[in-house]
Amino acid sequence: MTGLIRRATLLTAAGLIAAGAASAGVPNAGTTTRPLSVILVPKDPTQPLAAAPALATFTVRDAGSSPVPNAVVVINGAGCTGTEIRLSSNQPHAGVFVNCAAKSVSAVTNASGIATFRLLGRVGTHPGFATGKVSGCASVTADGVALGAINMSVADQNGAGGCNAADGALFLLDRDQAASPKNQARSDFNGAAGVNAADGALFLILRDFSGVDVTEAADCP
Repeated sequence: MTGLIRRATLLTAAGLIAAGAASAGVPNAGTTTRPLSVILVPKDPTQPLAAAPALATFTVRDAGSSPVPNAVVVINGAGCTGTEIRLSSNQPHAGVFVNCAAKSVSAVTNASGIATFRLLGRVGTHPGFATGKVSGCASVTADGVALGAINMSVADQNGAGGCNAADGALFLLDRDQAASPKNQARSDFNGAAGVNAADGALFLILRDFSGVDVTEAADCP
């Protein structure tokens, strides 16, 4: 009997080791850290950027909380983009690739499991007081493993002239609308608690970007 128990214990231990080995290096949603929102900016991100909100950083980890290098992180904006929110077909930030047909962008994690996005885009048509796309409209995966939903917001809300006072007026329409919840993706810059004063503070930073404006010709179809 003792031999049988010992054998069963060894088999169980071997199974746990095998399971651990199988999960090593596989992205895990519970241990991975990600932002609540990714912001599309109207400026070429190869130019100096003064604002941290333009950076969306993902740290991909496995079930044991070890970083996963060389994982492909994909942000799928199909639920966000269209005539209102538009990705740019030109994404000049090193390591970021755009797939206009899939309405997605991707990047590969470094040795520390980190993938960083700086994304270009704008509003094609602003629907005024209409709710438009809903916060949390984008999905994220790493090596095909679902990491959850995030928001996709836009600094250039009228789609012309970069991010300026005219865009600020449109942001205020979203912030001050009577409808509840105020969950318009385009203006929910921090991806939390709808559109409010905290998003307004981020807008003021985004307004002061330096760099070259994206042209309308750069839109994904």
